[in-house]
Amino acid sequence: AVLTLPGLWAWQTSVTQAAAYAARPAQYRARLEVSGGDPRVFRAVADELSEDIGQQVGPGNLPEGLRILADRSARLAAEAMDRAVQAAPADGPTLRSASRAWLVVGLSGDAQAAERALALARRASETEPASGQNFNHLATVIDALDRDGSRTTEVLEALARAEALNPASPHLKHRQFQIARAAGLDEWATRSAESALEADDRMRLDRLGAGLSDQQRGEIEAYLDNR
Repeated sequence: AVLTLPGLWAWQTSVTQAAAYAARPAQYRARLEVSGGDPRVFRAVADELSEDIGQQVGPGNLPEGLRILADRSARLAAEAMDRAVQAAPADGPTLRSASRAWLVVGLSGDAQAAERALALARRASETEPASGQNFNHLATVIDALDRDGSRTTEVLEALARAEALNPASPHLKHRQFQIARAAGLDEWATRSAESALEADDRMRLDRLGAGLSDQQRGEIEAYLDNR
């Protein structure tokens, strides 16, 4: 759908806010890294951090203060991206970005945030089913949340959908190879390994883009040699 001017403004504002929230912890860390250990900088950062998170932080407990800020910033960024989704509910890149933002929160142990990340990833693939990026992202989210390996098949199926939409990519095949090998799915791993090498050979021959690294090729070749 085409955004109206107010909708575009709301989307742009929300995305900008999300980026600012996400960047805040790194900005503090960068100041500390370039300070050369100057205690004045550490004190200034501690004072600003105290104001940011609403509780006292001293130079001696900056790591804990930064952790609190990172958690809060991640949630604020995710909430801002939800507002962007409201402004552009059928835009795949926006849905993926919101999903990534909630995944950061979910990986800290928040089950509802993890569910939100997965729901947005599924919504992106359903809204734009012709986008391999959406299915690749869906695979990433499922894989990140799969603590016990019980959802490996779902991950591989999502990657297979992405591969079907981008059959020239050796990277999607290599990723399937790695996941299938780790799960002991030798038939899938072998098929993906052989397909990855073939796609990489074509890419190198035609100079179509960045293929597999030498390390990735070596990993596949060693696996196939040792079958």
